[in-house]
Amino acid sequence: MAFVCMGLLVAAGACASNGLPNLGGGTGQIETSAAGSTAAAGSMQSQSAPIATATTVSGEPVAIYTLVARGIHACWFGTGSPLRNTHVFRAEAQSQTKGGEAEIVIHERDLAQADQRGQQAVRIAFENAAGLVRVGITVVKVPPGYGEPMARDVAVWAKGQSGCELRASFPPAPEAAAQKPSGKPNVKAGAKGAR
Repeated sequence: MAFVCMGLLVAAGACASNGLPNLGGGTGQIETSAAGSTAAAGSMQSQSAPIATATTVSGEPVAIYTLVARGIHACWFGTGSPLRNTHVFRAEAQSQTKGGEAEIVIHERDLAQADQRGQQAVRIAFENAAGLVRVGITVVKVPPGYGEPMARDVAVWAKGQSGCELRASFPPAPEAAAQKPSGKPNVKAGAKGAR
């Protein structure tokens, strides 16, 4: 069994050098026998396994970047959204005359840093690819279950579509939902009475 596992690790290392997704060189143990089961998900306390994927769409990198950035702000960082209080958004985009490539990086929030940018959690790159735009997403460090919905959200937004699978998969806690309306009950009550 040990030789099979060692062979798989060597094969994974060879794949990573060929440009395929790399799971990283961390010292953490990977449980393959229970992958996808609820027992495996319960054993990971702070993050999901890294995900690296890409999609290709027609358009210009900065235009696709704009679509994805709007989706991220509305879905992942909007009121009651999963990353609003725990992560920080950072983005850079070149002008079209310089190639128009762009990048979005989501960092864990670190209050000890002046800009609050802690460890990198998600990276989304927008690159010219033979007249198309390659949108690559690497999810490195997010809570369990977040990675796949985030990757699907980016692919949908890059195609100009709408949706918010991350929020649908992880809706706001009941306490957050109860607190949101409590800030304006008098305004709504007054508005209803005035009609």
